[in-house]
Amino acid sequence: MPPRLYVLIGIPGSGKSTLAARTNKTIVNPDSIRMELTGSEEDQSMDEHVFDLAWHRMRLHLLEGEDVVLDATNLDPRRRLEPLGVASHANTEAVAVIMSTRLAESLERNRGRERVVSSRAMTAMIGLFDRYCSREQLESEGFIVMDPEDAFGLAIDH
Repeated sequence: MPPRLYVLIGIPGSGKSTLAARTNKTIVNPDSIRMELTGSEEDQSMDEHVFDLAWHRMRLHLLEGEDVVLDATNLDPRRRLEPLGVASHANTEAVAVIMSTRLAESLERNRGRERVVSSRAMTAMIGLFDRYCSREQLESEGFIVMDPEDAFGLAIDH
């Protein structure tokens, strides 16, 4: 069976990183790459390079036959074009995994994080999620859409 690219989609606090860590798949996380390059997950001064490196790593792992999980919000449809292209280049499927955690739970988790996302940024991301992350939208972009349970066979708390 060919490898798959799993693109997690959800707002901060929705459980993306927790889910990714529970899989036995290779994880590519732009925040971790930011930390490697700048010493801070919050420093977005090198984001063009961060994402170029993320796409490169995804491509390499897929071509080596490994399943890959892209652990990022992936809320903007323009930002999802590159993972789709990487999957196509590797001749594999791109699976969008929608994190449908209840909003109140995501907001509560965000407040308890070491790196809290501001209310203003959360509001903007919730708007992007509501507008651009429906099953229909993602399928129209070329993704296979699954919930976390179906994608990874793991029980998930919503």
